[in-house]
Amino acid sequence: MPIAEKSACVRHATLSLAASYVLDYKRNELLEKRANFHHKKAVLLLDKELKDRHNFLPGKEEALIAALIIITHTEEKPKWHLATRLAERILDYSDPAYNYQSPNNVQFSRARPELANIICLDNVLSDCVFPLDPHNSKCRYPWLLRGNPREQRRIISFTGFSSLLMHYFVKITHLSARRQKYPNSDIIPTVGSAIEEVLSEFRQWSGLSEGCEGAEALFDSCELVDGKVTTREKVTELIAESYVAAAQIYLHCRLFRRRRNDKIVQAFVHDLLRNIDMQPTSGPLFTAQTPLFSIFIAGIAASQPKHRDIIRNWFIPVCTDSRGNVPPTWDAMQRIWEWVDEYDLAHPYNKDTGSDPPAISQDNSDAWWEELVEKIRVDYGRMNLA
Repeated sequence: MPIAEKSACVRHATLSLAASYVLDYKRNELLEKRANFHHKKAVLLLDKELKDRHNFLPGKEEALIAALIIITHTEEKPKWHLATRLAERILDYSDPAYNYQSPNNVQFSRARPELANIICLDNVLSDCVFPLDPHNSKCRYPWLLRGNPREQRRIISFTGFSSLLMHYFVKITHLSARRQKYPNSDIIPTVGSAIEEVLSEFRQWSGLSEGCEGAEALFDSCELVDGKVTTREKVTELIAESYVAAAQIYLHCRLFRRRRNDKIVQAFVHDLLRNIDMQPTSGPLFTAQTPLFSIFIAGIAASQPKHRDIIRNWFIPVCTDSRGNVPPTWDAMQRIWEWVDEYDLAHPYNKDTGSDPPAISQDNSDAWWEELVEKIRVDYGRMNLA
């Protein structure tokens, strides 16, 4: 860890986190004292480093961001969100392309895009299932779009998908907030349709492969053993593609306000769950990249018993041996199913008319996603789906 070699704060944060993982499996009083010591030392050093404006200059911010990422892994809500928002502001201030007309050509370190995407993984995905901010007038995280077009489609190892796709989630959330404020806008549906077209042929690549041309091509290329893929290459491709399908569901349900039993939404749910069903849930290929967010989005839109069975069969064994975000996410998923079923009974969707609902209505009617995320906020607060 080169950053840890240069930063005492990162070293102490790393030692604290490592000790906390060991303590999850075996309690030890001496180790617990050492973990607390390193955590307190990291927090004190972080406070000192945050007061030094030199650390906010381009190229000087990496140790701060790394320390915030590590420390938040041992914090409960809502501290993790406060820390990631602070990291977001540091990335804003230290953006090396801030004063350039053509920011894609600006040079930056190898660590910065990785750290930026890790921060966004918490914030961006959490925003998808949280009430919209009506005061946010601009699209956030412009520094996600640094680098050339090919680099923007590179799958980030920690997150499992590319920075460009991450920014499309940001755009959909931003447009949804604008739509809520300006329901009669002609621009919003036009931009939304443009995003829909891009996502329909969205290709990502990694150091393992160049990816596939869409979901069907990917599924056809997968060789299964007991229904699961067995190579790092295919797991990486499936995870990245699962986020594309999740983005499509999110676009249609939140921005276009299609109901979950709309045939367009259900087609994406079907593809997404077919994808999830091919991924291993144990062994060396079951890693931190596992797309909990994609599974959660599929669960929100799942209206058929067979689809919910796939989600249930994923969560139950994983929750048995899991720590962190998975068990509370499964608890929320079950409550969401109760709520969306009640909503559908109270607001019947007429799917026998032979005509689809408009892609986007000219009012704020049937904003079921907004009602749902308000329920989530009340019952569970801000969820971390990373």
